[in-house]
Amino acid sequence: EKRTVTQIEKNGYPDSIYINAAKIFQGIHTEKSKDKNLVQYGDNSESPMMAFKDEHSRRVSYELAFNALKYQRLLEEVLLDSKAYPCYSIPDELTSLLVVMLYDLQDRKFRKQKVFAEEELVAEVQEVGHYLYSYRTKLAAALARCRIKYDALSIEYFVPETLRKREQRASALPVCFWINTLKI
Repeated sequence: EKRTVTQIEKNGYPDSIYINAAKIFQGIHTEKSKDKNLVQYGDNSESPMMAFKDEHSRRVSYELAFNALKYQRLLEEVLLDSKAYPCYSIPDELTSLLVVMLYDLQDRKFRKQKVFAEEELVAEVQEVGHYLYSYRTKLAAALARCRIKYDALSIEYFVPETLRKREQRASALPVCFWINTLKI
């Protein structure tokens, strides 16, 4: 079975993955108090309906959304420091897409996103992607300033210590399973 959604060599994802991850992130992001909230995420009162192609695209969408959530504070600080936010051409309802795509852009080391031939392009994703890519130098510099400011070797050091230890423990646990040879 060929999977076309997989991220190969960190080239980005199809537009549908970004849209679904942004909808997930919109529902789970942490809100700050009104006086400290510099990044506006728009109205999330509606329940977003998501259409996943398959189980793999659902998993990738959730993984991307939760990774953006882990680094939400850092990503917001990078957006503000680089002056990429506020962006008047992108409405507040697309800020969650901006944050999710920024996480992916820094994960790809600010390289251009690959266009997937079999996927249909979504105008909002293309607009946000071009906008972020045009700010890539300023975003990379802002990320470097944040790492220097907090004395972090990589962005993994921005995750709270308890969460980092929990992830290390989970990855070190042995995976055991049973195969029913009578059904194979």
